[in-house]
Amino acid sequence: MYVYTMTPQSTVNLLLKLPLHSASNSQMKKTVKLKIAIIGGGLVGPICALYMARRGFHVTVFEHRRDPRDWGFVGGRSYNLAVSHRALRALRELGLEKDVLSASVAMNGRYLHQLNRKYKALLYDPKDGQCLYSIPRGVLNRILLDVLTKTNNIEIVFEHKLLAAKRLAN
Repeated sequence: MYVYTMTPQSTVNLLLKLPLHSASNSQMKKTVKLKIAIIGGGLVGPICALYMARRGFHVTVFEHRRDPRDWGFVGGRSYNLAVSHRALRALRELGLEKDVLSASVAMNGRYLHQLNRKYKALLYDPKDGQCLYSIPRGVLNRILLDVLTKTNNIEIVFEHKLLAAKRLAN
């Protein structure tokens, strides 16, 4: 099993280099050889796991917390996330865009509060009309975990914390 420490940019670079596996989930189970461990079942871990699984790898996601679908969203960051058109593109590739949009609220812009107690509306994208979508972090996490659970070549292991890692020589 390979364990990688990855930044968001290195994750993108790796995923772009991997060939997309076009086989169905049942066909992938027969051809999967490389096993990949992803540490963290928050938001980035499940998205990386889905991309890797769709490229034919067997993925195990380790998360130190309990399953939030059973126990509720506990601790950590509680504020809503602003999902941009770039994030929606990734979610669309994974078949999750409709689920996320149905649980989100569109934010077309913001208000600037001025010293004279007036405010001015400012659109996020007056040219193309794109907006941000607000979704609670816990709701998005549950959507992602539900999809991981239904994917044949992904395993989620809760209540397992990474205590140490050793870098492998190239």
